Amino acid sequence: MVRRYPLVCCAVLLTALPGIAPRAAEVTLEQAVERVQKDTQGRVLAAEEVDVGKRRVYRIKVLTREGSVRRGLVSADDKPAVVFDIGGKFDKSFNEGIFNGAEKFKNETGVAYGEFEISNEAQREQALRNFADQGYSPIIAAGFAQAAALEKVAKEYPDLKFAIIDMVVDLPNVQSLVFKEDEGSYLVGMLAAMASKSGKVGFVGGMDIPLIRKFACGYV
Repeated sequence: MVRRYPLVCCAVLLTALPGIAPRAAEVTLEQAVERVQKDTQGRVLAAEEVDVGKRRVYRIKVLTREGSVRRGLVSADDKPAVVFDIGGKFDKSFNEGIFNGAEKFKNETGVAYGEFEISNEAQREQALRNFADQGYSPIIAAGFAQAAALEKVAKEYPDLKFAIIDMVVDLPNVQSLVFKEDEGSYLVGMLAAMASKSGKVGFVGGMDIPLIRKFACGYV
């Protein structure tokens, strides 16, 4: 599944390599109900525990603020993990946005998450595979550079859920989170033009790849 978001977006979850982080806490039925009510701003009509394959989940029915009835499943044993890409979780960009989202998730749900910051390209597949071996799900890969490693690991673990930011991996158990980069760059370009005293603006891209070209097109 591919989801496209306007301008900017952040939020993600994950977990750590053996011996580095504790296993995530189990989500109680009460926590799941509270989370759903907060997300939908509605009223929970019914909630029950059910077994889906090897996972325990909660089936919840909600009356939304608009008056419609929605039904959905919430995992009882969330075990999220994040593999930050080179640059680390304090890069003031995607990695840090993901870290902030993971912290928000932990504080609001009480569910721990694991994390791993890679320092070289070889660690991408290793980190993803180590999380998968421990049954963590969802496993989120930060950045398009992790696409090849994620695709390889996700194919080997079809029962786990994965996500990747800024790239599309076309597999049923992978959610691809991509953005309308040109829209955000367009606004920045407008601000630059308004602030310019010479009537000229410039753009310096970090890499000559399609993603950066989209930023450039929106900016100019």
